[in-house]
Amino acid sequence: MRITRVTLRDIRTHRGTRELELARGLTVIRGPNEAGKSTFLRALELALTRRVTSTAGDLDGLRTWGAPDERRPEVALDFELEDEDGVRTGRLEKAFRGARGTVRLEVDGEEPITDPTAADERLAELTGIPSEAFFRATASVRHHELAAIAKDEAALRDRLQASISGADRGTSAAKRRLERALLELERQGQKHPGLLKAAEERLADTRARLALGDAALEHLERDREALALAREVRAEVGSTLGEARAMLDKARIAERLDAERRGAQDRYGRYRQAVEVSAEIDRLEAGHPSPNPLPVIRQAVDRLRTLDTRMRELRAALAGEVDVNFEVAPEPTWRPISRCTAATPRSNRCPSRPTYGMPCSKRSSTKRA
Repeated sequence: MRITRVTLRDIRTHRGTRELELARGLTVIRGPNEAGKSTFLRALELALTRRVTSTAGDLDGLRTWGAPDERRPEVALDFELEDEDGVRTGRLEKAFRGARGTVRLEVDGEEPITDPTAADERLAELTGIPSEAFFRATASVRHHELAAIAKDEAALRDRLQASISGADRGTSAAKRRLERALLELERQGQKHPGLLKAAEERLADTRARLALGDAALEHLERDREALALAREVRAEVGSTLGEARAMLDKARIAERLDAERRGAQDRYGRYRQAVEVSAEIDRLEAGHPSPNPLPVIRQAVDRLRTLDTRMRELRAALAGEVDVNFEVAPEPTWRPISRCTAATPRSNRCPSRPTYGMPCSKRSSTKRA
């Protein structure tokens, strides 16, 4: 990470806005006392290491003299990053207002970061400076230290040793954190497994699930093929069934038509027979020798049948009774002579009825004698 521009607002002697462009390579800031050289260095330190929500008292000492209470220090840095993708640019803006402090970190190709904690973590990754103490021990030399270094070379060695020691302390702390992270990562306990073991277990479970998924997928492919075959068979069976249903419907229609034909034939036979019988009856009525019409004869025949049925019922009812015979004298076939003589002469017979024995003249003579 290389800083290309520093912008200060309301920090000590820098009232309003001050900008400082940094060229590539070594940059030397020169000026008289109280010109604000150390302020630029302090501003870099705050921008790279201090959280914007900090409420430390030294931040109040950085305010411009005579500035209102609402004015707070603000720092903005423009920088460049060189990585495998090339050179990228970015910008960092921090406003130190205590709990209301704001930050905005922008890097090409990344989403802007406004969360203070996330912004400080990303800055530590970009700069390699984990804390404010590490920055002071390795990246800066104070004004009073320069005076001591100019007087004594041993003081310079001590200062360099202190810087190295500070770096070593930061390295040791980072090493301890790394060791703890490795312990957390490689722990093999069953109750509290490390991240690596948990990941391996999850990987094994995922592989098992993947194997089950592959088996299920193969089974699904087989089922899909069977389903496609079943659909084809179903289509063929459906076609055959449709043809069979059509034939069945035609057979039912044919059966119904055949039944109607037989019924029509039966009705036609009955009608024909009735016509023939009616014609025969008409012919018989026309050739009947009786002077009485056929309906009268039918009524007489029906009456005789009714009487015959009644006689049978009476005979059946009197079957167990005493047999009684009544002799009825036949109807006389003769007439009194007086009737005959009154109508005809004596010498002739009675013309109305036949007589038995002698003629009427002889009977008269005999009776007179």
